[in-house]
Amino acid sequence: QQLSALPVQFLFRIIGNAAVGERMRVTGPMGGRYFSTSSAGGTVEGPSIKGRMLTGFAWGPHRMGESDMRHMHYDVRVLLLTDDGQHILMRYRGTNSPTYADGSWRVGIVFEAEKGPYEWLNAIVAIGVGRKIGTDVEYRIFAVTPTHSDSD
Repeated sequence: QQLSALPVQFLFRIIGNAAVGERMRVTGPMGGRYFSTSSAGGTVEGPSIKGRMLTGFAWGPHRMGESDMRHMHYDVRVLLLTDDGQHILMRYRGTNSPTYADGSWRVGIVFEAEKGPYEWLNAIVAIGVGRKIGTDVEYRIFAVTPTHSDSD
């Protein structure tokens, strides 16, 4: 059976403060420009989760290289704290590109949740679309859902 569409289910929305801490800049061996900084925090809200993104976790985007300064890759780790006190590590990698007409970026996400009400996230591979909204950033996060059983 050939997959013609990627079925997804909405998980949550993050509105993050776009203000970031001091950036550390490094030029990589292939000419890429790497930098890292800390998150300024934000809110998390969806049908099965509510909370906030904690400040201080790192993200490390980098530009591809001198010959391709229009593309940027992301390697990010943020810590979420749910309203009921559970910690969830959200790790994602992604890219932005001038080919995305709306100025957005795309990310692939995995989670590490404590044992308890959100441990189901440990089995999720998610995708997200990010964009700037005013002085903030918004991510809409979707779980990739199974299309059929292994016996099909």
